[in-house]
Amino acid sequence: MTTPELSVIVPTHDVGLWVGELLSSILEDQSTPADPVDLEVIVVDDASTDETFEIAEAYAARDPRLTVVRSPGKGGGQARNHGVSLARGRFIAFADGDDLVPRGAYAAMLRKTRQTGSDMVVGRFFKLFSDRVWWPVRAWPAFDEERTLVTLADAPSALRNRACWNRVFRRDFWDTAQISFPDASRSNDIEPMVHALTTARFDILTETVYVYRDRPGPGSMTAKSHSPAGIISYLEQELRCARRIIELGDPQVRAEYASLIFDADGWMAIVRALRGMSVIDPEALEPARVLVAELVGLFDDGIVDDLERDKRWGWRLVASGQWATAARLIGQDVRWGDRAVA
Repeated sequence: MTTPELSVIVPTHDVGLWVGELLSSILEDQSTPADPVDLEVIVVDDASTDETFEIAEAYAARDPRLTVVRSPGKGGGQARNHGVSLARGRFIAFADGDDLVPRGAYAAMLRKTRQTGSDMVVGRFFKLFSDRVWWPVRAWPAFDEERTLVTLADAPSALRNRACWNRVFRRDFWDTAQISFPDASRSNDIEPMVHALTTARFDILTETVYVYRDRPGPGSMTAKSHSPAGIISYLEQELRCARRIIELGDPQVRAEYASLIFDADGWMAIVRALRGMSVIDPEALEPARVLVAELVGLFDDGIVDDLERDKRWGWRLVASGQWATAARLIGQDVRWGDRAVA
């Protein structure tokens, strides 16, 4: 059996409606006669209760490049780690079972890393909603032009993109850096991607290499964020990322991360959690308060005070355990009249 150049690892859980489109986009749309991609695809199913596993097996019966296995653990992080352990390629990539990979995306990323010898190649992506398309990369200067062999200090806004699926990694870099996914209920790629970004020499492409499908429903990661356990898991990972960023010692990267957390991703995680909880229970949220207080303390040199009013007060209220008041502050979108306070 020949060794593939690229291994694409696909964790799945109850994505039967979409997994066929994802597998077709990888197996059928990545190679051309002029630019072939020698790949294998490893589907690691995480206890699906729908037809996901059977659909993937049917694709594997038609295409020997596809392997389908059941995850030995539970959760997307463990599924990804297991896929890495099975991967034979010199490069690895990740895709989620309900998304899409545009035609030629892997060829473009492999072509770039072959030319430069980089540890990682990152490309543009967009998010596909039921009623619109959103290009978050347009707000990130790091993606304005093609870049070669940069570090995070050269392109701090690359930190805004902490998803694992719009990039290709050199396998020996992944192993040497000892990158792995945590056993987390949500957002399990932010910590390993911060690890990669603070360690790698990487390239940035302006081509679109991934389509993320934002889908509603109780099985999505967004739904899982609407619980004390979900926000606690997220904050634990964010705190470890914060320490890594501070240890890096670059003031621009530190400022970029602080803005990302207190003005964007971290704030939205708090907002989504409070909006989604049917009961605001300060006792259940006490571990989250401790984590927020520590996170604020690491950067409390004027950054929080410089935020707009609602965010500034929101972080202060949450750090002091006043979750119900913070939820009121967020506004009418919280639908406070339909809610209960423990």
